[in-house]
Amino acid sequence: MRVEWQIHGEEVTLLSLLGEAKELAIDELHRRLGDEGYPDIRPGHGCVFRFIEAEGSRLTEIAARAGMTKQAVGEVVADLERLGYVERVPDPDDRRAKIIRLSERGWVAERAALGILADIE
Repeated sequence: MRVEWQIHGEEVTLLSLLGEAKELAIDELHRRLGDEGYPDIRPGHGCVFRFIEAEGSRLTEIAARAGMTKQAVGEVVADLERLGYVERVPDPDDRRAKIIRLSERGWVAERAALGILADIE
C-alpha cells in the first residue's frame, strides 16, 4: 500500500520525509555538540564515530562498515586524531598494523552525542 502526504499542496514520499527528519536530527546534533564544547565535530566525522568498535578498529574495518574507501576514512581519522578524538596504537595481533580507538576526549564526546540523540528521539 502506497501512502502519500502533501506539504503545501505537493505530494511527498515517506522516504523524502525520513530523509528530511535525518537531516534535521543531524543538524540539531551538531548544533548542540557545539553548545556542549565540541564545535569541531562535523557530520563527516560520523563515519568513524558510528563504525568504530569499543576496543578500537583497523582503518580497513571502519572503511568497510562505512562503505567508504580507506583513503577517505584515513583522512577523517587523521582529522579526528589532530583534534584529539582518536588515537592510533599498534595492533597487538600484527605490530605492522594500527588500531584506531577513541581517546578519552572521543569517549566524552561520544557520550554527549548519544545523550543528545536520545533527547532528540
